[in-house]
Amino acid sequence: MVSAAVENGSVTVAGVRPPISDGLPFAAGGGYYDLSWAVVANRTAHTVDIGITYGDSAPNGTAVDYEDLPAADRAALSRLLPPREGAPTDDTIGVSVVYSDADLRESVLAPTQRYDAVVFEGQRYALTVEAPRAVTVATYRYTATEVAPNTSAYVSHLESAYAFTLSGLSGSERSVVESARDDTYYADSTDDEAFATLVDRFRAHEAIQDDGDYGTWLITYEGERYLVDLSYRSFVDQ
Repeated sequence: MVSAAVENGSVTVAGVRPPISDGLPFAAGGGYYDLSWAVVANRTAHTVDIGITYGDSAPNGTAVDYEDLPAADRAALSRLLPPREGAPTDDTIGVSVVYSDADLRESVLAPTQRYDAVVFEGQRYALTVEAPRAVTVATYRYTATEVAPNTSAYVSHLESAYAFTLSGLSGSERSVVESARDDTYYADSTDDEAFATLVDRFRAHEAIQDDGDYGTWLITYEGERYLVDLSYRSFVDQ
């Protein structure tokens, strides 16, 4: 999807939620691109929860061969079969699958479950299927916008947009930074005033990315560039 958006300028894709959220640019073909999206259409569909058990608990009831299933049912079960290596054999593993009205008319799994098990490559697996639920499926148009044509240009973009100089530190603040520069600094509690003041310093500047709990900043410290990853949620809560 990303490659298509970059190559063509935009691409449309359907989903219950945006498949890619806004965030950092994507590196593609040597360049860097932001992806933005807008909803251009909506339709009603149905979500079906399907579960499968990989162990020896397959029932003695009715079974259907995987290859004989309608296309929508095969596509749904393809997310569960063959079992992934290391998958538990005593638990039911489930997926939520979107079915259109046409899919449901052809399905033998929903809205009425006609088979208790599916046979895949000679192995019988128990099935559980929940009743369909109405859901809105949106059509998203993703648009790619070039941020930088190459890596050096992207570095320049980051520096001009986000870099700031970290200076004028107290002795305790400098101790925190030096510890982080050597490896990682962990604040033992929210009583760590030096770390708390550094959190305020960083949050006063725009981050490259920041979700309210964790962020990444670009700084100059003693003449050198650093990327700083900062986890600070407990300090903001306090």
